[in-house]
Amino acid sequence: EAFCARGEALSRAAGNPRGMEPVLRGRAILALERGDPDGAVRLLDESLPLAKQIGLLPHAYVLHTLAEALTRRGNQGDIERAKGVLQECLTLLEQMGFARKAEQVRAQLAALN
Repeated sequence: EAFCARGEALSRAAGNPRGMEPVLRGRAILALERGDPDGAVRLLDESLPLAKQIGLLPHAYVLHTLAEALTRRGNQGDIERAKGVLQECLTLLEQMGFARKAEQVRAQLAALN
């Protein structure tokens, strides 16, 4: 966590979205491991526009992690949002030709229905 916090501070100071996005995603994963899906969703929502700027792969990673965080949190509307997020992730994975990961995301979508 301290390493991520330091990376976040340096990236914010430098105005570097390429540095910020993986740090925010890493902190979100740590939040999920601590049992804090609210914190994870907040961090991933902040990371999402940065990931979109950087490219398809980081964008897909953030979407996939966001869907997991939303599912774990389970607030009203979270499952529906997770479905939409996974669908967007699936589209990106298919564009990149990541067939195996796309199949995993399809299974996650099916499990949410």
